[in-house]
Amino acid sequence: MNFQTSCMILVRDEQQQIELQKWMNGIGWRIRGGRDSKHCFLVADTDENAALWMELDESAREWFGHDFYDCGENIEMFKALAAMNSDHDREQWFVAHAVIRFERLKDTIQTQTGERLIMAGEWFKVLIPRASDIRAKWMAAVAPKQLSHKATKDEIIEHFNRQKK
Repeated sequence: MNFQTSCMILVRDEQQQIELQKWMNGIGWRIRGGRDSKHCFLVADTDENAALWMELDESAREWFGHDFYDCGENIEMFKALAAMNSDHDREQWFVAHAVIRFERLKDTIQTQTGERLIMAGEWFKVLIPRASDIRAKWMAAVAPKQLSHKATKDEIIEHFNRQKK
């Protein structure tokens, strides 16, 4: 798997740790090390294509922050960054360039509004391996060059930081 963004997150809740680890394994990350009440930082390293549960104090966290984007405790931001890869589209966020009407949402697309119709500039997450397999219709006066693009690291960070406020 060719993951693209090294990132880290603090996950204090044990149930959230279990769910996040299961999600990471499901999209192709290998998890090293055990998690417990002390080892509650998950560091996803693209150089190794593996993630590691660690215990980090503030100085170590700051040091890791030079090479890994620190998502704080924002699990959705972490998942969006950790999912970024060039092998498939599953679990990755896209930004619409036109009004798009999806024929089906269940098990294929997750929109932020829960609606099948999204406006240009709105975000949707692909739940299947290839976005090109999604059945959708664009609605515009002229055909857009592309219906959407994968959200970039910077777009994801800005988007989730804006939602936090």
